[in-house]
Amino acid sequence: MLSLQRVDYTTFDEYALRHPKGNFHQTSKMGKLRDLMGWDVHPLMVFEGETPIGALLLAGKERRYEVTMGPLFDFSNKQTSKQFLEVLCQYAKKQKAAVLELYPYELYQTRDSTGKVIEKQGGDDVIAAMVDLGWSHKGFTVDYDIAANRWVFVKDLAGLSGEAELLASYRQTTRQTIRKLNPAAYSVKKMPYEELSIVQNLIDSSNEKNSVATRPLEYYERLFIAFGEDIEFLVVYHEEKTPLSAGIFIKHPNEMVYFMSGADTEYRHLYGGHFLQHHVMLQCIERGVARYNFYGVSGHFSNNPLLVYKAGFRGAIEEYVGGFTKPLFPGAKLVLKAGRAVGKIKRLVRS
Repeated sequence: MLSLQRVDYTTFDEYALRHPKGNFHQTSKMGKLRDLMGWDVHPLMVFEGETPIGALLLAGKERRYEVTMGPLFDFSNKQTSKQFLEVLCQYAKKQKAAVLELYPYELYQTRDSTGKVIEKQGGDDVIAAMVDLGWSHKGFTVDYDIAANRWVFVKDLAGLSGEAELLASYRQTTRQTIRKLNPAAYSVKKMPYEELSIVQNLIDSSNEKNSVATRPLEYYERLFIAFGEDIEFLVVYHEEKTPLSAGIFIKHPNEMVYFMSGADTEYRHLYGGHFLQHHVMLQCIERGVARYNFYGVSGHFSNNPLLVYKAGFRGAIEEYVGGFTKPLFPGAKLVLKAGRAVGKIKRLVRS
């Protein structure tokens, strides 16, 4: 029989950081970030008898609990998968969860940057098993999801041994753009906590241009505190005085994640973002990091400037199976919606 046991973050990381499906969503650092943001966070291990066979971060707020890009668990065995999902639901019910959402780290298929399928994975089996057990699939969405990206763009750095080979791996236009930049005119600074507002302003500049909601400084401060040495807030300066572009990078044993970025739109012609991407990927090669995760893209393959930009560095799109929802008692979704409506009214009244 399978069981779920809550463990401390050290024990959780000892298992999760070594797992082949490990990712930054399933780490103690993400748990600490969610702690800071007011979530009820449970680092859990899955045991078969006394043997650990999985791990997951379960986090809840307003009676909605979720697991993002997890669990770190083998879904290929239908019997153990069924048992796991049953004990997970039982555990969530004990936390008084109304609805449980799962965003498995399970590939559906990989595509090239034009949308052509390169390889189909075993995602159909995972979806069928989840639906058969009463979970509702949120569908093959193509837009961004605030909980977990269904589409990410990744680049394989394995086998690249230096700057010349890295440049040669890019598309011609991106390669030419970077070669035209004068390295002596650019510098990259790792920003301390006290200067995170510079990062925020650069990201806000891009978000406002693209009609994307901005985030308060407190969000970046919490990221800095929670991820510690596993996160870098980098800013590209031109001639050591003008901040051009900012990037937030999260380090994980399995990959480097280009988590978030922005640029001063007035200086886009100086290509600070291109310089920063090339700089960080070159560092990855030097450190032996084989996977560079450009993180989220949408599933739109026309009129998609962000995809065009990332595809210039060449890579592949990983399309995941998506999200699943499980009401934990009759009428659970209605209760959850009513609670959110009341909360929204209270916020409007206070404002």
